[in-house]
Parts: sequence; structure tokens; C-alpha cells
Amino acid sequence: MYRLVCEVFGRGNFVLTDSDYKILGVAHKREWKGRSLKKGEVYKYPIVHLTPEKEREFEGLLKKKKEFGFYKKPLGFDMFAKGDFKKFDSFNELVDYYFYIIGRGEVIEKGLVEYEKKRKKFENVLRIQEKSVAKYKKDSEELKSKGDFIYSNFSEIEKIAKGKRSKFEFKGVLIDPKLSLNKNAAKYYEEAKKIRNKIDGAETVIRETKKKLDKLEKEKGKIVKGVEKRSPREVVTVKKEWYEKFRWFYTSNNFLAVGGKDATSNEILIKKHLEKNDLVFHADFSGSPFFVLKGGQKAKKQDYMEVAQATISYSKAWGSGLSVGDAYYVLPEQVSKEAPSGEYLKKGAFMISGKRSYSRGLALELGIGNKDGKIIGGPLSAIIKQTSNYVKVSPGWDKKTDAAKKIVKKLNIEGVLNEVVSLLPAGKSSVK
Repeated sequence: MYRLVCEVFGRGNFVLTDSDYKILGVAHKREWKGRSLKKGEVYKYPIVHLTPEKEREFEGLLKKKKEFGFYKKPLGFDMFAKGDFKKFDSFNELVDYYFYIIGRGEVIEKGLVEYEKKRKKFENVLRIQEKSVAKYKKDSEELKSKGDFIYSNFSEIEKIAKGKRSKFEFKGVLIDPKLSLNKNAAKYYEEAKKIRNKIDGAETVIRETKKKLDKLEKEKGKIVKGVEKRSPREVVTVKKEWYEKFRWFYTSNNFLAVGGKDATSNEILIKKHLEKNDLVFHADFSGSPFFVLKGGQKAKKQDYMEVAQATISYSKAWGSGLSVGDAYYVLPEQVSKEAPSGEYLKKGAFMISGKRSYSRGLALELGIGNKDGKIIGGPLSAIIKQTSNYVKVSPGWDKKTDAAKKIVKKLNIEGVLNEVVSLLPAGKSSVK
């Protein structure tokens, strides 16, 4: 069970907790002495300092307002009587709108933070490049001036050079008596020319950097405009099915298979959603999830194989280096939470009694596909049945995020990276 706490004081807040009031998410992090609103903390109700008069005023205003609404400017208790009010038909619509506004700000802020990082990086690069060009120009001018100086003082330097056998300086210009004065000057001119060539290359790079900065500046505008152009009406609220909180897929014969993601979801799945006509799948491998094949007692062998394959693939076998594994199924009445005397079953664990029907030598592999713009995942044969736009995933060497990025690219769909990551088993993967 989850709890959504709506705080309608101060700046307002929404806090999502589990049944024990452990905070799972919060719209605005807050911290006070003795009370903290952040993920992982236990939610504590605020200490209320409410006079009887204010309490009666508050209750009276609530009775007058029958519709749900959203106020852009919290005003204390009188916010229920006046203010910039937007009406909604249901509380759920109000919450959707609220989180749209919050989310829009977060998207803009995140985009601008990323923009600032890139801008500072380009500006630092540009500063270094411009300093280099300035130094090149200075050095080139100095070398050219030395060559010009030799010709301006040719006769005088020539007389001094006749009595010299090693290099000497004349008014700050180094002369090599083993070379003619023409060659001495030419040497300075050649060095100046080499540096001028460097200037041309550096100035080309500077122009490219400035182009990148200009492009980045345009992207900054798109970050804000792109988000602000969306209206709350574009935020479509899609009703989620109960099984979407778990791992799930449809088999080749269109039977729903639902699996746990962790100990808590295993527990909920078996205790709350297991019915008498289902089948329960598990594997003799550490970290194996429980999968339930809904109406599975009427399913076919191919369906059993697919659910068994998903069960072993989402176990720790995936990250252990194995390429094949075994899984089994049992009837609902063979699954119990009652441990033998003197033993204890931890969360997400169940006792299995009686005969187990095994599927052996199952390949550890999954399919992830793009079905009409929606990401789906499960056994490869089940995914192929639903879409031609899919990839095959097996144990490999890529980290989850790297593998997910490859999948998103291959499926040619944007904005689903986190969704793809959630479909991958724990451990490294290979994408084909």
C-alpha cells in the first residue's frame, strides 16, 4: 500500500510513502529541526499551531468549496476563498497538473544547468585559443623585427661578425657568424612564417568554437520554449494496469505473465495477485524472481517455456556468466508463506511443496522492442510475435546504461532510456 500526503500549508507539497510512511518521493525536499522531507526518511506530520478561531475559519471555507482547484500563489487559509484559481473535475487531474508544473520547471532547470556547463567549457577553450593566437602574433612580430633589424644594421653587424667565431648578440639579436647575414635574417623570417601558419590554423579553430557557442545559445532558447510550448492538456494521463508495477509481458499465445522486480514486489505479487487458475514460475538460482502466468493452466508449452525463460533470465544467473539455465512451475496451492518449524522465510521468499515441472537448458536471452511507440520487453520469441522492430539482449560486457543507449539507438526511439534500463536484468548485457 502506498500513501500520498498532500501538504496544503506554506508553499505546499506532495509526499509519496509506503505503508510504513517511509518516503519514496517528494515534490520539494524540505528540512526542519526534528522533521525532514526527503527520500528514505520516515514521514512525520508537522506540529500544528492552530487556534480554535483559525480552525473554524478553515473548516468553513472548505465547506464552501466543492470543486478541486490549483492556486498558483499560496495565500494561507484565504487561498480557499480567493486567488488565481484553476478548476478541475477530479483530484487526480489536479495532481497531474501540479506535477506537470513542477516537472516543467525541473526540465528547464536541468536543461539550463547542462547549457551552463557546456557554455563554460566552450568559453574556457575559446579563452585559451585566443591567448595562444595573441602569443603567436607577438612571437611572429618579434622574429620578423629581428630579420628587419639585421638588414637595417647590415654594415655594422657585418664588421663585428668578421672577428667572431661563435654566436654573439648585437643589440638583443642573436647572430651566427658561420652563416651569412642574409641567411641569419632569412632564418628569422622563416621562423616567423611557421608561427604565422599556426595562427591561421588557430583562428580557424576559434571560428569553429564561436559557431558552437552560437549554436549552444540557440539551443538554450529551445530548452525553455520547447517546454513552455507544451500545455497541461498535452500531458496525457494514461491509466496504468496493476501489472505495470511489475515485470510483465504477453506470451506468444497472448497470456499475461507478471514477475517480481525485488523481494517486496515478489511478496505482493504472490500474496495479492495469485489466483487458482494461474501458474507460478521460479528458478533454483539465487535472486530468482517469481513469475505468475495468469490463467496459465490453460496455456500451451510455448507459453510455459517463455515464462520459464524470463524467470531464469531475470535471476542472478544473468550476471554470473552462464548462457543457459533451468526454471520450473507449480500450482498456486503449492506455494505457501508457512515456514517449517524453527525456520523463517524472509520477505519475498515462499515455500514450494510437491512436484515441480522443469524447463531445462533455457537460453538466457530477452527481446526488447518498439511496438507502436511503446517499449516492450520479455522473451525474444514473445517480442518477435508483437513487433518487427526489436533487439536481442543476452549476457555480455556492456553496463546497463550503455546497453540501454545502444537499444534506444537501434530501436530509433527517444525519451525512453530509463524505461529500457528498467527492462534489463541486473548485470552486464550484449545487444544484437
